[in-house]
Amino acid sequence: MSYCVNCGVELTAGTKQCPLCYTVVINPNGPDETIAKPPYPIEQEELNLNLRENTRMTALLISVVLALPAVICMVCDYGLSRNLDWSNYVIASCALAWCFVVPPVTWKRTSSLSLVIFDTIAVAIFLYIIYRMVEPANDWFTPLALPLTLCSGVLIGIATSVFRTKQIKPLVKLAIALFSIAGFMLAVEVIVDLFLTGGVSLYWSLIAMAPCGIFALLMLIIERKQKLKDFISKHTFV
Repeated sequence: MSYCVNCGVELTAGTKQCPLCYTVVINPNGPDETIAKPPYPIEQEELNLNLRENTRMTALLISVVLALPAVICMVCDYGLSRNLDWSNYVIASCALAWCFVVPPVTWKRTSSLSLVIFDTIAVAIFLYIIYRMVEPANDWFTPLALPLTLCSGVLIGIATSVFRTKQIKPLVKLAIALFSIAGFMLAVEVIVDLFLTGGVSLYWSLIAMAPCGIFALLMLIIERKQKLKDFISKHTFV
C-alpha cells in the first residue's frame, strides 16, 4: 500500500498519479500494474456530467416555479368566472419570463445573437397577445410596439456581437455601443412621432445623441493616439 509523498493520501495499488495533488507516484516495491479504470472519477468528465445534470435540474426548477403561479391564477380565474380573462396576462408574463431565463441556461452551444433574436421574437409575440386581449380602439402594436421591439433587439444584438468579438479593441467597442445608443434614441423619437402626430419633429433625441456622439469620437481618438492612451492610463490608474 502506497501513500502520496506530497499530501499523504492513501493510494490504490497501481495508481500512477495522486488523485488529490496529481503528484507522480514512484514506488519501486509496489505492484507493476496499470489500472484500466481509476477508482475515482476523472475530474473533467465528472465536471461536465455534473454541469449537465445541474443545468437540467435548474431548468426544471425554473419551469416549475414559473408554471405554478400561472396554473394557480388560471384555476382561480376559471373557478370564479367560468372563463379565462385576467389570468391570460399572468400566463403570458410567465411564458415570457421563461423565454428570458431558461434558454440561456440550457442552450449552452447557442450563440448570444441567436438568444437575442429569440428573446426579441418572444417580446413581440407577448405584446401582440396583450394587444389582442385588450382590443384597443387604435392599433398601437404595428406602428409603435413592434418597431420599438425590433429596434431594441437590433441594439442589443449589435452590442452583444461587438462586445463578444475579441478582435475589436475595448475603446472601439465602447464607441460602437455609444453610436448604437444614439441611433436607437433617434429611431425611438421617429417611431413615437409618427405614431402620435403622423410626422417627424426631432428634438429630445438630438439632445441625447450629442453627448453619445462626442464621447464615441473621443474614444476613437484615444484609441488611435497611443501616447494619449498611455497618458490617460497612467494618470487614471487604469
